[in-house]
Amino acid sequence: MWENRFQCNEFTDKKVSSDKLNSICDMIPHIPEPPSGCGQNRVLWFLLDKSNADHRKVTKYLVDNYHNAYQDEDDRNPDKLPIHFGQLLQAPYLLHGTILRIGKRFPRFSQFSNDFSIIKERANIQTSAKMSVLDLKQYVNLSIHAGSILAQIVSLDLNCCIIGCLKGRFMNFPKLITNDDERKFTDLIIKTFPQVIENPSQVYNPNDPLSLQFPQKSDTPVGIHTCDTLCPGISIAFGYGIKHDDSDKLLSDDKYIWPAYKDRKKYPNLYK
Repeated sequence: MWENRFQCNEFTDKKVSSDKLNSICDMIPHIPEPPSGCGQNRVLWFLLDKSNADHRKVTKYLVDNYHNAYQDEDDRNPDKLPIHFGQLLQAPYLLHGTILRIGKRFPRFSQFSNDFSIIKERANIQTSAKMSVLDLKQYVNLSIHAGSILAQIVSLDLNCCIIGCLKGRFMNFPKLITNDDERKFTDLIIKTFPQVIENPSQVYNPNDPLSLQFPQKSDTPVGIHTCDTLCPGISIAFGYGIKHDDSDKLLSDDKYIWPAYKDRKKYPNLYK
C-alpha cells in the first residue's frame, strides 16, 4: 500500500465514506504528546469540510496567505508567478494542524514571534528566527501527528497531500509568522470553531508563577484562552485523486497555479 502512495496534487469529487472519515478523526486524540504533557506541547487540528461554506473560507485563507511558494528557477513557470497550492481547495477534506501559543499567559514556557526576524519580501536559506524550546517541542509534536495521520490515511486506501510551506518562505519554522498573522488566523478559527474557546485550561497562580494548574482529565475537549494564539502549521488534504507523472505539467483553476507532479524520491535510508 505504501509503495503506491503519491503526493496527490489533483483530487476528484468521489465521496469519502463516513466510516473512513471517522476512522481518521477518532485516532487523532490517541496520538501521544511529548513530555511534559499537561498541554504545554499541544497541537490542535481542525477538520475542514469542502461542502461547508465557513470551512471553505478557512481553507481559502490558508491558500491565499500561507500555503504558497515562489519559484525562482522553474521552466514550467516562466512568469515566476507564486505557486499557490490550490489542490487543498479541491480535496473533500482537509486537516489543518496548528501550534498553540500560550506566551501571553506563560512567558517562561512559550515566546511570541519576534517580528524583527521577518524578512518582508522573501526569505532565503540564510534566514534565521528565534525559537523557544517549547516551539521546537510543538513543532516535533506536529510532525509526529502528521505522520500518524498520514499512516491512517494510507491504510484506508485514500490519497492525500501534505503542505507545510508557509508564506512563500523556504524555511518553514513557525517563528517566521508574525504576531499579527497569528492573531488574525486565530480570530478566524474562533469564528469558525467557537467551541475552541470553551472549557479553557486553567491559568497559573499569579502568586506562584511556577505553579501551573491544568484541568482534570476528562472526555471534554480542553479549549484555549482568548489571549492565546494559534500558529498555522501543516495541512493534510485527503480524498481520492489522480496520479500524475509529468514533471512539466502545471495544474490551475481560475485563480491558482500549482505543479501536477514533483519528484519526491529520496536516498535509501534503512540500514539492517
